[in-house]
Amino acid sequence: LKFPHHEDEIAQSCAGYGVDPTVFWLHNEFLQVEGEKMSKSKGNFFTLRDLLKKGVDPLDIRYLMLSAHYGSTLNFTFAGLNAAGKARAKVQEYVYELFEDKSGAKSPDVSALREKVFEALADDLRAPKALAAVFEFINENPADELSENSKRELLNFFDVFNKIFAVWKIEPRKEEKIEIPQEVLELAEKRKIAKKEKRYDEADKLREEIRAKGYAVKDTKEGYEIEKI
Repeated sequence: LKFPHHEDEIAQSCAGYGVDPTVFWLHNEFLQVEGEKMSKSKGNFFTLRDLLKKGVDPLDIRYLMLSAHYGSTLNFTFAGLNAAGKARAKVQEYVYELFEDKSGAKSPDVSALREKVFEALADDLRAPKALAAVFEFINENPADELSENSKRELLNFFDVFNKIFAVWKIEPRKEEKIEIPQEVLELAEKRKIAKKEKRYDEADKLREEIRAKGYAVKDTKEGYEIEKI
């Protein structure tokens, strides 16, 4: 539709009102579901309400949408949504760690990170490139190895960056004691056994079942942790 549809719209607006209709004109690509075009006739579509009923965190949906370039086809899958949730959580955990007392002597070039990220966003909103720069930096610079000054610089960077993405909390971690329902604990134990016996498909289904009840199970060296989402 880039040609001739958009050109026609611009021409009509200029002829009718004597001004350009907008400064920025963006054309997003189609959304697919599991590799097929989304349509009501196929019944392969989800509303936001449907996803929330399944226990999906709305911020994971937002992150998934923003992590793809608007001009590329986004293939919506639950595996992709799960991966988006993990990616978002990784950045969130890093931000929490920046608030902690542990610090080192490492002083990476935060201004270079800032330049890479905002240059990518200024270049036709290339969000995937911007996020790639963030993850590269995080992987190379553990928070507990950074100097206090670097941690302050990074918190300032993430505060500005999050004004665009709005999917993280730029604040210290809040420890909340929660009561985990017995049925969720039982599902988590079943998942632990399934993983131990290498029944990974079953383990994945159990994880999604736990998520649908409003909880997330996170693997640890000791076994697992359960968090409310």
